[in-house]
Amino acid sequence: MENRGRGIIWVPAALGLVLLCILGYLWYVASQIQVDYYDTFFLFVNSKTIARGGGLYDYHRFIFPCMVDALWFRLEDLLHWRGFGFRVTHLLNVGYFALILATLYRMYRRGFSWEWALTGVFFFATIPILSHYAPTAKEDVLAALLLLLAQWTYLSDRPTLCGICTGLAMASRYNLIPILPGFFLLYGIASKPWKKMSREVFVLLIALAVFAALPTILYPIIHRSSLLGAFPLFLKELWVQIEDNVPTYLPPITFFVFFLLAMGVPALLMVFLGAFFSLREREKKDVLFHGLWILSYLFFQAFLVNGKEVRYLFPVFPSIAFFILIGAQRVLQAPRPSLVFRGGVLALFVLWAMGRTWGELRKFRDPFYSTPFEQEVSLRAKDLAKGNNIYWIGSFYGIHPKNYIFHPDDRYAYLYHFHAHVVQFFADQDVIVLQGGTVLPTENSEKRKWAYLPGVGMLANDGDVFIANPERHNLVTRDVTEVTLPLV
Repeated sequence: MENRGRGIIWVPAALGLVLLCILGYLWYVASQIQVDYYDTFFLFVNSKTIARGGGLYDYHRFIFPCMVDALWFRLEDLLHWRGFGFRVTHLLNVGYFALILATLYRMYRRGFSWEWALTGVFFFATIPILSHYAPTAKEDVLAALLLLLAQWTYLSDRPTLCGICTGLAMASRYNLIPILPGFFLLYGIASKPWKKMSREVFVLLIALAVFAALPTILYPIIHRSSLLGAFPLFLKELWVQIEDNVPTYLPPITFFVFFLLAMGVPALLMVFLGAFFSLREREKKDVLFHGLWILSYLFFQAFLVNGKEVRYLFPVFPSIAFFILIGAQRVLQAPRPSLVFRGGVLALFVLWAMGRTWGELRKFRDPFYSTPFEQEVSLRAKDLAKGNNIYWIGSFYGIHPKNYIFHPDDRYAYLYHFHAHVVQFFADQDVIVLQGGTVLPTENSEKRKWAYLPGVGMLANDGDVFIANPERHNLVTRDVTEVTLPLV
C-alpha cells in the first residue's frame, strides 16, 4: 500500500498548526483552572504526605502519580509559594498530553509517511473528551502516556524500556495490572510461535520488578512500613481496595454507548472503513497489534469491570485513531469517485472533528472553571478556626459547570465533588468527617436556617468550625438538579 497521500503538503502542515493551537489553549486553561476532580485532591493530599515524609496517606490512590506530584509539593514547601504544586501539576498534565501526541507520531511513522502520521495524530487529538481531561491533574493522562510508551517500545523491540513503562503504567492505573502485560503475552502468542516468547516474559518480569519497587521505596520514607514489609503491605491494601471499591454495576452496552458518544458516528464509520481495508489487504504494519488491543481492552472494560466511565476509554483511543488514519488514507487514494469528491469528504470529516473539539474547548470559558470556590471556602474555614478543629458534616458536595452531562450513566465526567480532603488540601489542616451526619432545614425556610442532628454540637469546642452539606446524598450526574443547596 502506498503510504504517501496525493494531497498538498500544506494540508498536514495546517493540521499540525491546529494541534499547536489546541495545546496552547489547553496550557492557558491549565494556568487558570481552579477546580479538579474528587480523586485528584486525594492524590494531592498523598503527594503532600510524601513530600513531608509522613502524615495522612490514602492507599486507595494510585501510587506512581502521587510520587511524581510529591516533587512539586516539596518545591512548594521549600519556596513557600502557596499554590505552586497545584498549578504545576495541571500544566504538567498538558505536557503529558503533548508527549502522548509526540509518541503517537513516532508510532504512526512505523507505517506511514510524516504527512499521514501527523494527520493521524490530529485525528486522535480531536477526540473531544481528551481535551476536557488534559488540563486537569487526573492520573488518567499520565497513565495513558505510560501505556502508549510501553506499546511503542514493545513494537520498537526495546524490552527493558517496555518493562519499565509497563510497570509504571500499572502503578498509575490499577485496572492496567492484568490487561497490559496480559495483552503483550496474547499478542506474542498470536504473532509468533510460543517457544519464542522470551521477550514477553522478560517484559513481564521487568514490569513486576518496577511495580514492586515503588512501594518498597515509598512506604519506609513515609513511615508506613519497614523496607521488607512494604510490598506485602501494598499487596494487602491493593486487595482490600479491590474488595471495597465495587462500583455500581452498569451493563456492558453502557460502555459501548460511551464509546459511540466519545467518537461520534462519522469517526466510527471511518474506523470500520479502516478495519475493513486492513483485513482485506493485510499490508499495513501493526494492524494485528492495534486491532487485538482494541478488542481485548474493550472486552475487559465492558464485561469484567463493573464501573464504567468515558475516561476508561483513553487507553484505546490511539489504536482507534490508527484505523481512522487507514480509512482516511484509503478514501483519498481510492481510484474512484473523483479526487475532488474524495478530498471534499475528508475535508468535511476534518472540519467536523475540529468543530467537536472547539465545542469542548469552549466549555472552559464557563466561569465555573476559573472560580476558586473550594479554595475560598477552605481558607475561610481555616481563618475562622484559628487552629481549632474543622468538621465536615454530610456527604460529598457536588459542583458542576453549566454543561455537565456527557451521558446520565457516566456519574462523574463533568461533575466535581467538594469534601473534607479538599478542605484539608487547601487549608493544610486535618478535617474531621462526621460519618452519617446530615443537615436538616428548619420550618422557617424564609430565613434559611438549618438545624443539625442531635449530638453534633456536643462534639465541638469553642472556636471549632463546621462545614455542612445540606444535600442528603452523594450527587452523581443523573441526580443533579437545577438548584443545588448551598453549603452552610
